[in-house]
Parts: sequence; structure tokens; C-alpha cells
Amino acid sequence: MPRRQPRYKLLWLGLLIGFSSAPLIALAKDSLTGMPIVEVLDRYERDGYAFLYSSGLVSERMTFTADPLADNNDPIKRLKAALQSSGLTIQQAQSGTYLVVPFSPPRVEAIEGRVVDGETGEPLAGVLIEIGTAQTLTNTEGRFSLPVEGSFLQLSAPGYISHNISNPEVGQLLSIPLLSEPAMDEIVVVSSRYNLRSDSRTSNHVLDLELIDSLPSLGSDPLRITQHLPGMASIGVSAKPHIRGGLQDELLVLFNNVELLEPFHLRDFQNVFSTFNPSLIHSIDVYAGGFPARYGDRMSGVMDIAPAETYTSQNGELGLSLLNTSALLHGQIEDNRGDWTISARRGNLDIVTRKINSSVGTPSYSDWLAQIRYAIDPATDLDVGILGYTDDIELRDFDIDGEIANSRYDNLYLWAQLHTQWATNLTGSSLFSVGRIDHRRDGTLTDEDPDNGSAFVEDRRDFTTIAIGQTFQYVPKDDLLAEFGARLSYQRADYDYAADINTGELADTLGMGRVESRSIHTSPSGLSGGFFASVRTQPFEDMTIETGLRWDFQDFGHQGFESQVSPRFSLKYDLSPHSELRLSAGRFFQPEGIHELQVADGVQRFQDEQYSDHYIAGWHHRFGESGVSLRVEAFLKEIREPKRRFENLFNPMVLLPELASDRVAVQPSKARATGFEFSLMYEPSDTLFAWMRFSQSNVRDYLEGDWHPRTWDQGASISAGLSWTNERWT
Repeated sequence: MPRRQPRYKLLWLGLLIGFSSAPLIALAKDSLTGMPIVEVLDRYERDGYAFLYSSGLVSERMTFTADPLADNNDPIKRLKAALQSSGLTIQQAQSGTYLVVPFSPPRVEAIEGRVVDGETGEPLAGVLIEIGTAQTLTNTEGRFSLPVEGSFLQLSAPGYISHNISNPEVGQLLSIPLLSEPAMDEIVVVSSRYNLRSDSRTSNHVLDLELIDSLPSLGSDPLRITQHLPGMASIGVSAKPHIRGGLQDELLVLFNNVELLEPFHLRDFQNVFSTFNPSLIHSIDVYAGGFPARYGDRMSGVMDIAPAETYTSQNGELGLSLLNTSALLHGQIEDNRGDWTISARRGNLDIVTRKINSSVGTPSYSDWLAQIRYAIDPATDLDVGILGYTDDIELRDFDIDGEIANSRYDNLYLWAQLHTQWATNLTGSSLFSVGRIDHRRDGTLTDEDPDNGSAFVEDRRDFTTIAIGQTFQYVPKDDLLAEFGARLSYQRADYDYAADINTGELADTLGMGRVESRSIHTSPSGLSGGFFASVRTQPFEDMTIETGLRWDFQDFGHQGFESQVSPRFSLKYDLSPHSELRLSAGRFFQPEGIHELQVADGVQRFQDEQYSDHYIAGWHHRFGESGVSLRVEAFLKEIREPKRRFENLFNPMVLLPELASDRVAVQPSKARATGFEFSLMYEPSDTLFAWMRFSQSNVRDYLEGDWHPRTWDQGASISAGLSWTNERWT
């Protein structure tokens, strides 16, 4: 008997457990769904569990809405899951009693946002959003919501550049623009290209035109603002820069594809202002070297100015400052088939000088523009415009008794362009333009001391240009673009120049003549033009190559027919998604334009064309999404057969430079410019933009067996700035 005692005890324990769990065993056979909650709690209490709850919270009519753990053998887990489906839960107190309380699901932090097209602002649907292991797609309104499962948000969509955001803000609706992947015609291959745009969202910009208004610049001049860019040297007065050591006349300026000759006010007095109302400009492409084959006839730099984009409403603006008064009107043509623009500005310098010191003179100038753009059909746009700018200036120099200069400068340009979509992969632009320049200048120089010299000058010049041009752009496939075009221009000039010069003793010291009489009358005319072709291709996914060739000719003046061939090459290599390398090399010819005969210094023949070879290496790196970017460039510019030029050694600011005693001729056999440029930018948001630029250059002329620095060479220069803006303040 004693041996069987343990067996009887086990049998008794089993029976006790079986009887006590009978209610739960019976309950397990049925689903809780639809059962009264109070009844189920009573069954649990008969089985030995204790519950405490308020009848106001758990009424007799309340039933279970679901039984998510119907097959679970743990009665408490099953009950808790079923109660949570009904908005309740249980919590165990220290006494062992279970409290029935309202269920509050744990708050899951989520990242919410809206994705839009970076150019149009339209919402983007179907954008893949990923963070950690979580992912979703944006809805038709571009919205998304994801739980926080990491610190690195990734966005991607076909046809758009992938965008990453580190540590995205939680609890705020993010607005995220995506930029379209650039087509072949939008990929920037060349080095030393800087872009100023009115909308920074669409450009990897250096300065945008919205920033121009906030920068302290003389007259808010859009061309003067480019002097903040690396490689631009200026004495501070002129709006026309020396680009990487080149002469000021080595700059090509285009407005709406029309070449403008000397588009500056006070053209005879240091080119103080450009002739553009900033509100008329949408973008400026600035090339400090290595520019593509579509640009010719200049060998240092290009400013390609695009007019403001299509206006969507009728509006206008008035501007008033110490320097100018301006008015601008623009509106739409019926049925939104085009738009029109009228702009006029008048300089206020003459009003200011009359009030401050009338003896300085009366510098009066103005400019105006009218333009119409019209869609003839869905594939053809017509663009017609007229641009004029005028100087009527009389100036007197305080420092020299009797130096008086008068200048009258009238420029007028008319153009008509057709932009045609010939096929889905072929576009073309046709241009017809007429330009007329009337230039009148006279002045006298007298001094109380006869040893300082005296002189007078009368200068009359008229120029007419008529040009036609055609360009095509062909994109046979996504990784190949061909661009080609031709230009033909008829030009005529009339020069009528007379001067009597009696220089001072300084001319003897410099080895110049003391007395000279000049009388030059000549009327050159003839044709000029050329052809260009370039091909841009991607032999590898990370590499883009552009090769180009120009052929130009001139047939006016005394030299007869002359032509030049200019090869160009550029390469862009993506070292990583945030880093790229650019290399450029090319030859750039510059014949003298028909308006550039140096009659003021006694020159009666056009000089042979000069040319330069550019070699440029650049590296651009963006430091993730921090807003910090770094750009470094090194350049070598070999200048061959530079033209003879004339300079004032001691005072370049005189009103009549060719009459001064310190006027000398400079005839180098060659020249060279080398340099290094460094740009650091910080743009963490739309409200803050900061930059710092440093340039180190060495520009030398080879004269009489030795290298000599050019007078405008800025060996080291630094530019820095910061702009902060919000809705009301800048």
C-alpha cells in the first residue's frame, strides 16, 4: 500500500484540475465573437481569476467584436486580445487582480510628406519612398506616410533624380521636390560654366537671379553681378570684366540668341552699367573658358542671356532708385497663345549730378525693349523683338583743366526667330536680325601748363549688321545628341575720325611722339559667318563626352578672305552620385569685328586674328544632403598672336584716353594665363545661402624677351557673401 500512495495523489490532483478548469475548457470550444463581455468575465472569475471594472466602462450589452486568438491555450492572452478588439484591455495590479481599462494603441511615429515635380510643382504619384525596411508609394496627390524605421529617407521614380534625406523631421508634412533626370541637351559637359537663374530649383546654380536683388551691387546690374564668379577681374568701376586675364573685348554677349555689340551704358567711359533691366532676364549662362562649339568669334568668355519666360498674367512694375527709373508691362495674348513685354529705363545720374555737382557734366542714358512671342501652331513659335539703348553724355574732369568729353551712342536691334519642332527628336531655330549703331564722340583737352599738352578729337562711326542663322538639334537616342548650325552676316562700317594731339613732356620720357595729327576715313564692308557641329554622347553610364568643330570666315577690310578652324572637346565623369570630374580643351579664334578698328590710336587696318588654347580641369563635389558643395578648377590659357593694344600707364580713368601723354602701345608676341579657382557654397535650405570664392591667377605678356604681368591681373582675389531671407525680410 505505501508504494501506491504517490499514484493516488497524482490521480486526485488530475481530477481536481479537470473539474476546476471545466468552465474554460467549455469556453475554449466556442468563439468569443458576439458573446457578452460581462458573461465571459464571470466565467473567468468562477475559474479563479479576479477582475475589477466599472459598469460605466463595461456594460452588460457590450459584446466581443473579434476573437483574434481563438486557438490560443493561454486564457489571459486570449482574453486580452479579444478585449483590445473591442477597445478595452486588462492590466494586472500588484494584488493579482486584473483591471479592465480602455485600450489606447501605442503611438507609432510616422514620416509624412508630399512629393512634387521640382519644375512644375505638380504632385507626383507612384514615387517609391523607403526608410529602413518600410516602403510605400505616393498617392495621386503625391502624399505618403511611413513609420520611422531608420534615419535615411530615400525617394526614387522613373525619369527623376533619386533624392535622399538624412534624419527627416517627424510630425511635420514634408514638401519634397524631385528634379527630372537631365536629357542629353541639358547635361552640362564643359568646364568653367556658371549659371544664374531666376528659379534655383531647376539648376545646380552658383548664383540665382533672385539673389541679385539682395546683393549690394551698383544699380542691381545683372552683368556686374557676374563679377562675384571666379576668374572675373575688374577695377570696380566697369561692368565689363576681364575673364581669366583676357582683354575686355574678348567677351561675347548674347541676348535671346542675338549678338549685342557693346551692350553697356557709358561705353566710352569705362562701361559702368549694362543695358539690361534685371526683370527682363530669366537666366545667364556664363562661360569663363572652354565653351561649346556653338559660340564663336571671342576667345575668353561668353554671357548667354535668356529673356524672362512666358508671362501668365497681365502685370507690371515700377522701379525708382538713385541710378535709374524703370517701368515694365507684360501680359498674355488671347487664348494663351503667346505673351508680350514692354520695358523702359532711364538713368538718373544726370539728375543726381545736377543736384550734387553740376560741373561734373550730364551723364544721361536710357534703354528699352518690346517683345512678342506667339505660338503659330503647336510645333512652331514666333519671337519678334526690338531692343534699343542710348547714351547722351557730357563729362568734365576735375583734375585736368579743360578736359571735356561728349558721347552720343545709339544702338538698335531688331530680330525675328522661329522655333520649330520638326519631329519628336529634331528641333530647329531660325534667326533674322538687324543691328544699327550710331556713335558720336568729341572732346578737348587743354591745360594751363603748355608742357602738359593739348588736343581735340572728333569721332564719327556708324555700323550696320544684317544676320541670318539656323541651328538644329537632333536626338536620335537617349545617349546621343547632335547639334549643328550656320550663320551668315553682312556688315558695313563708316569711320570718320580726326584728332590733333600735342602731348606733354611725359610722352618724351615714354618715347612717344609729342605732336600728331590723325585723319582717318574708311568704309569697310563685307561678309562673315561660319558653321559649327557638335556631338554629345555617353559611351558609359558615368561618362559624357562632347566634341565640336567650328569653321569661321571673314571677308571685309583689307585682308581679303580669311578662315579659321576651331576644335573643341569636353568630358564629364561621375566619380560618385555626389562628385564629378570635368575636363575641357579647345581652340578659340577672335578676329577683329568690323566695329573694332582702332582708329582712335591711328590704326587704319584690321589686325590678324588672334587665338587661344584652353586647358581646364575641374572637380565638383556635393557633401550629401548637407547643402555644402565644393568646386575646384585649374586652367591654362595660351594666347597666340595677340593683337596690338593701347593702354594708359598711369591713369586709365581719363575721359579721352587716346589724347593722354601716358598712352603707349603694347605688342606682345604671345601671352599666357594660368590659375586656380576654389568655390565653397552652403545652402541648407531655401532661406539661407552662403558662398566663398578664391582665385589665384598669373597673367603675363611676353614682351622683348621677358614675361610681364598685365596691368589688370588680380593675382589673388576672394569673394564671400551670405543671404538670408524669409517671407518678408532679406
